[in-house]
Amino acid sequence: MPFTVRCPHCDTLLKVPDEYHYKVITCPKCNKEIEAISLETIEIGQKFLKQLEEQDEDLIIDESRPASRRHKKAPPKREDPGSETPRSRDS
Repeated sequence: MPFTVRCPHCDTLLKVPDEYHYKVITCPKCNKEIEAISLETIEIGQKFLKQLEEQDEDLIIDESRPASRRHKKAPPKREDPGSETPRSRDS
């Protein structure tokens, strides 16, 4: 389903096929390159960021680092009794 993109250079509204979402395209009117992001996606992102700012004014959004959770250390691997690694025997 096509989506609408506004060229930031000449303000033209373009109908773009869905397969070009988030890709760089050339505006047919001004011939400048633009990233094809739907107006709806931009609006949703702006609303989300505004809500975050309203919740916590000291919040720092760093899009360069993915979110991560702290994990417990994995327990050490137990040696497989059928492994071919020789074990030392106590005499």
